[in-house]
Amino acid sequence: MRSIAVVLTGTAAAQVITVAASPILSRLFDPAAFGALGTFMAIVVLVNAVATLTYSAAIVLPAHDDDALALVWVSLLSSFAVAAALLLGIGLYLGWLGHVETTQFLLFVLPLQVVFEALLQAAQQWMLRKKRYATSARVIIAQAIVVSLSKVLVGVFWPTAFALILVSLLASPFSSIVFLLWLNVGRQRWPAWVSVQRTRLMARRYVDFPLFRAPQTLVSAVSQSSPLLLLAVFHGHVAAGFFSLCNSALGAPAWLLAKTINDVFFPRLAELANHGQETRPLLLKATGALCAITALPFGILILLGPQIFGLVFGAKWTEAGTYSQFLSFVFLTAIITRPAFAAASVYRVQPAYLVYEILSIIVRLGALSINFFVKTDPIVPVALFSLAGSLANIGFLGYILGVATKFDRKLKLEKQSTQT
Repeated sequence: MRSIAVVLTGTAAAQVITVAASPILSRLFDPAAFGALGTFMAIVVLVNAVATLTYSAAIVLPAHDDDALALVWVSLLSSFAVAAALLLGIGLYLGWLGHVETTQFLLFVLPLQVVFEALLQAAQQWMLRKKRYATSARVIIAQAIVVSLSKVLVGVFWPTAFALILVSLLASPFSSIVFLLWLNVGRQRWPAWVSVQRTRLMARRYVDFPLFRAPQTLVSAVSQSSPLLLLAVFHGHVAAGFFSLCNSALGAPAWLLAKTINDVFFPRLAELANHGQETRPLLLKATGALCAITALPFGILILLGPQIFGLVFGAKWTEAGTYSQFLSFVFLTAIITRPAFAAASVYRVQPAYLVYEILSIIVRLGALSINFFVKTDPIVPVALFSLAGSLANIGFLGYILGVATKFDRKLKLEKQSTQT
């Protein structure tokens, strides 16, 4: 609880900064600019999902630090391979287009973004491994201040979609550099060198992460990004802008809160499993805590979304509040099931997780496919997507609780067998 309180302090401070900047930004930039930003950042989400081939998610799992450091290097080396492939693909794509718009040149920033994102993910997981939650909280606050202030300044002097996108890309480089400096204070050197043999061994030992978790993470990212991309295609940047503001206003605080609890929960769950202790009670406790924290604010949004958005962000954003009424359901269920998704790695049910994500995205894209057959108001695919996502999240929570019961029963039987 002390660890959660430390991280929540940083989370709360960062969210105060973000919330304070949002009403200003919504008055400096028009919905079309927000739509362009959201569309570009949807692509960034897809890229970041496989920046390290998800090897970084395994850094907290090994019992020895040398093995964890080897996974850090595997993560960084993987990012260079992904960045090189991405650079080649972007060059071919823009060459095929012929005529390139100004904002499309920002695609060349994505390979560099991949490398910084890999460094950030690896540093964050190392901090979690060492339980340095206060440091992570300070970096979260600093990132919120720098990025939000930069957006406001750009909005005053250069209120264009290009400038808004460019500034938004500062988040990963800034945080990764701050983490790197922090981890190399004094005589410390991070990441320390490890042998090539150990690096290869760790890459093979945790190969289930790139084989199963990476595709699952990419599928999940596609699932998150597809609504915005499809709205932009079928209904234009204004509708995408409404969705983007709603998604950032609800999604950023929601995911940061869920990540805060999860960053403390995941290493603790792995520790319990490694020591042969029961894991299901912690899973239930984390899920219940998230439900208690988020039920009231999301309930208010479901009832009064348009009024709240019109008051906070300006009259031109009232329609975004209607989007929020439906999206609140999928965000609420996504948050309270976050520990269950994290537990999939501990229970080593990555294949099942991948199957779930594939089925989930089929259902969600099926809900959005109404735009291919019938011309509808943009709120219709948003509502269908939210319903499908909520049901999928709840279904996976039930599955993981069943897995946890079997896992703990197996541990109990093994302990009894050892004692006898």
